[in-house]
Amino acid sequence: MSSNSLSLSMLLTNNQLVGENYIDWKRNLMIVLTAEKHKYVLTEQCPSVPTAESTAAQRQAYDKWVRSDEMARCYILRSISNVLQQKHQNMETAIKIMESLQEMFEHQGCQARQAAIRSIMNMRMKLGMPVRDHMLALIGQFNVAEVLGAEIKSKTQVDMALETLPEMFSQFKVSYNMNKLNMSLTELMKELQNAESVLKTQSGDALVVASVGPSYSKPKGKFGNNRRKKPNKNGPQQKAKKVKIDGKPKGKYFHCGEKGHWKRNCQGYLASKKQGGGELSFIESCLVVDSNDT
Repeated sequence: MSSNSLSLSMLLTNNQLVGENYIDWKRNLMIVLTAEKHKYVLTEQCPSVPTAESTAAQRQAYDKWVRSDEMARCYILRSISNVLQQKHQNMETAIKIMESLQEMFEHQGCQARQAAIRSIMNMRMKLGMPVRDHMLALIGQFNVAEVLGAEIKSKTQVDMALETLPEMFSQFKVSYNMNKLNMSLTELMKELQNAESVLKTQSGDALVVASVGPSYSKPKGKFGNNRRKKPNKNGPQQKAKKVKIDGKPKGKYFHCGEKGHWKRNCQGYLASKKQGGGELSFIESCLVVDSNDT
């Protein structure tokens, strides 16, 4: 046994399954079986027993599976308590042992799997946290859920990861969906790091502008907003006076110089008009003449 295999074996020996630690034990077991390239026997069926007509490749595949299964059984039996060893040592394959252990401690697995999925759904990237740290924590939770039996497709994992990002990555999510990109979690983490660096640069520029903005003011004088307006040569504009039809007229009547009556009511004008023999027209009787205008 190599030094690496010995260290992996010690990992299981020091963390034997005694009942309440089923989740941790299974995680360590999967690490060892993956490193030793024996994990596939838990997911792949044993090839058919070779016959006289079998090819060399078929015989080789069968022999390889049998050796890996035997090693997996040894790792499992060595890493469980004596009581559990006696119960499972006569089982033929590693997968049968694992199915039996899972049935015994299934409640732990279900609760832990549900807790892992719930943790993923509730995860949100905290303000100021590097996106790399957030994604590494998220990937770790997905691995825990997978070990516990959760089957979450890679595309679904990416969709869930995007939903944990803050508002600053909203444009990144829109671009990802519009371009119909397809990434793994690791690839997504790299792209998010690039986007994060761009966003930090943009926000830094915005802070510089904001810090300069309030202290800036337009110069006074010739080119500023505060220069004095030139006076109007024609003097202040006078508002056009309204002709008041009803009530008393404003201003003096030019014929007699008195205020407060219409031309049609001016006794002096009426007397002079009568002497001249003319008749008052409607316009003459309604006209108001302001002494300021005359």
